[in-house]
Amino acid sequence: GELLGYYEPDDPEERRVARKRFIAPSNGLTPEDVERLLADVLEESPELIRASQEVFAHYQTSLEAPPSCE
Repeated sequence: GELLGYYEPDDPEERRVARKRFIAPSNGLTPEDVERLLADVLEESPELIRASQEVFAHYQTSLEAPPSCE
């Protein structure tokens, strides 16, 4: 499959086992997920939500094809 990115665990014990965990696109946040989190959970301003949408739009148009694990 394709890789979306990775995260490094904050917990030092978990970090000893797995330095990086790769996130497949199906497990990543979508722009819609981010919008819902910012608006409904974090109750952020409409300006911040619009700015995040612009970041996603720029990211999606400037992104090279993700690496493949195949």
